[in-house]
Amino acid sequence: MRKLIIFALILTFPNISLSLPIKPLLNLFQKNEIAFEKCYRQKDRNYDDFVRRSIFKKWDWEINLKEKKAVRIIITNYDQKVQTDTYPIKTITKNYIETFSVRGTSYMFMRKSGKIQISTTRNYGKKPSIMTCEIF
Repeated sequence: MRKLIIFALILTFPNISLSLPIKPLLNLFQKNEIAFEKCYRQKDRNYDDFVRRSIFKKWDWEINLKEKKAVRIIITNYDQKVQTDTYPIKTITKNYIETFSVRGTSYMFMRKSGKIQISTTRNYGKKPSIMTCEIF
């Protein structure tokens, strides 16, 4: 919608577009917040199957690229308590977002597929765990 409004303004007032700073206009199109939601393990068929078979009612992520932090939001079935963990972001590319390790665990978010690679001290040097998110 923003693109359409800016495009319409530029077409309507072509001389005004020369005086507009470009960087703020480009920032309108950048996505600073990304969500990975309804994530489930490889051994589960989908998110609903994951919720039925695991201790989690919710396992989601909110990623703020501007602040370089990823927040994991979980709710467990047994106490319904919302828990959050914040991971500082190490690397951001067009295809991947990688966190620093916190308490021996780091995450690699695959932006195009919605998969999350989980690396821990226990699986170091082995095949990492993978979660798939239905919404990303």
